[in-house]
Amino acid sequence: MSIPFFAFNGRPYDVGFQHGQALKENIREFAAYRVQRCIDRARAAGGDVQESAVLGLAVEHLKILREYAPDQHEELEGMSEGSGVELPRLLVLNGYTDFIDTLLRIVADGNKTAEPVDPHGCTSFFVAGEATKHGGPLIGQTWDMDAHAEPHVVGLRLDITGKPPCLLLTHAGCVAVAGVNASGIALAINNLKPTDARLGVPWVFVARKVLGCRDFDSAFLELQGAPYSSGHNYLLCDEEGRAVNVESTGAEAEVLDFEGPTFVHANHYCHEELLPLAQPVAEGATTCRRQERLAELLKERAGTLDVGELHRCLSDPEVEVAPPGRAPAPGEPPAVSCGTAIFDPAGRTAYLRRGHPGGGDLTAVDFRPR
Repeated sequence: MSIPFFAFNGRPYDVGFQHGQALKENIREFAAYRVQRCIDRARAAGGDVQESAVLGLAVEHLKILREYAPDQHEELEGMSEGSGVELPRLLVLNGYTDFIDTLLRIVADGNKTAEPVDPHGCTSFFVAGEATKHGGPLIGQTWDMDAHAEPHVVGLRLDITGKPPCLLLTHAGCVAVAGVNASGIALAINNLKPTDARLGVPWVFVARKVLGCRDFDSAFLELQGAPYSSGHNYLLCDEEGRAVNVESTGAEAEVLDFEGPTFVHANHYCHEELLPLAQPVAEGATTCRRQERLAELLKERAGTLDVGELHRCLSDPEVEVAPPGRAPAPGEPPAVSCGTAIFDPAGRTAYLRRGHPGGGDLTAVDFRPR
């Protein structure tokens, strides 16, 4: 298989415990790395930040999570028991990008004047049925992060009591990155960098709540009402081809309208109402060209698109987050495409791989017993 795949089932606590036990070494190692990265990033921004301050901030996020999604909080409790990693460290592991944004805003003492950023990637897409070979919608993305994340990327099937089963692209210890559920709801994401990060719910928990919905309208409502912590883009569709794109900041969320049978989003704000809250994009950042190039490829190949063709489009060198080994800033680890996912919501199938899409085949998984 091109990606390690795990299946967990039962009550939220049970699912978390199974996850924690199955991937405990990865979870311990990755959580330690991300907590230390938070400390290093805060100190580089001029803050005298200790581990206790990072974990204290995580506790405040956990209080909000317990209100917003008590079932996911229970899942983290089970994961903590199974892995031996404390809850605050699991919060940092899960919500790392949003958590970093909030921490850095605190370090900057609320200063909204932000330095230009070269955000870690993710190039997501939606293709309506009129642009595919089989006549049904397809949605997906690359998941781009610093290279340390790649060995921890996994696929999951979760069967949680009272929720539709879901298939996820994620990483060890994380409740979701992107996925599709057995009700035909699918979600892809992109990281965005706003100036108004705050205490709230990190994006991964919003993604899981959306994938716990049984219909498009309920999933859309979740995106409209979530108490966001920082910025992300959420691209949602269902088996019938209904689709919506929501850009969020810490305190705002707007629907970004799009027309045509294909749509692409990368790592910069596009909605006019949110541009004043966007951190400036650094010169040389790949986000605009990635979005433009994938949009070109999908438009050119509309009518012929299937999973194989989309895989080839995502493998285009200009769609990758960055040339291999390129760091987003001096002293930062290199950014790479750590995972790839294409979801067929009507076929209830996920096509996944660990690593850059051009590195090998996708693994197909569905809801049939394994």
